[in-house]
Amino acid sequence: WSTSSSTHYWGSNSYRYASSAGTETHTATYTPNIPEAGFYPVYCWTRTGSDRINQLYRINHTGGKTTVLVNQLDQSLAGKWTLLGTFSFNGDGSGFVEVSSENGQASADAIRLVKN
Repeated sequence: WSTSSSTHYWGSNSYRYASSAGTETHTATYTPNIPEAGFYPVYCWTRTGSDRINQLYRINHTGGKTTVLVNQLDQSLAGKWTLLGTFSFNGDGSGFVEVSSENGQASADAIRLVKN
């Protein structure tokens, strides 16, 4: 993983990125502190650009593992929270979101869960 200071990142510093040649060489795991069991919408912060890909996210939740692709070439998503879906989490620390470099360049910036 390398650090970038390009624009459209979440927060005040930078984001991390990794490149691959069509195989998964890097993953980043976000393990949120989920205080109580329930359904949580899961969002990713989207940075778009001409060098982006269909970013692969894996959400590990109570019902299993769900894979979601986000088209980071879509300029309408630039600098926004993008909904990955709403998932059930136990609140026991077992849930997480993984970012993969399987499809090319991966961007790991921010993940947000909001209790329903």
